[in-house]
Amino acid sequence: MKSKTKKEGKPFWLEDDDESSFVEIFDEKIFDRDYQERVSRERDRGDNPQVRSMREDPPAPQKEIDLHGFTGPEAEIRVESFIQSALHERLIMLRIITGKGLHSPGAPVLPDIVEQKLSDLKEKKRIKDFHWEKKQKSVSGALLVFL
Repeated sequence: MKSKTKKEGKPFWLEDDDESSFVEIFDEKIFDRDYQERVSRERDRGDNPQVRSMREDPPAPQKEIDLHGFTGPEAEIRVESFIQSALHERLIMLRIITGKGLHSPGAPVLPDIVEQKLSDLKEKKRIKDFHWEKKQKSVSGALLVFL
């Protein structure tokens, strides 16, 4: 059994007959993969062909939040927190359920507030894109968000 101490100036992780050093063995790409994925996601936050194809045939949302019963300011806070959490989890697609506002006294509030919040997040490049699940706000009760 080999001792885990330095022998003849060689580090313990090298075999006696191994002439390569740890730096030569070390595969930087493996440890740098997470960084490259983050850089790629940040670079691709704009509208690109990949996002367009996902918009046309979207995958199933990985997570969703239902905002029924929340006020406008509460919904804004929840949406921002939900998206931040999803980014941290490295999710790709979310569903935000706002409802159609059919049971609201007066005009629907949440669809407009959430849509504006997502527009702001898109401008800040925190999300790639979003659209109404059934293509129109008036017939949809949910938004699909691409991270």
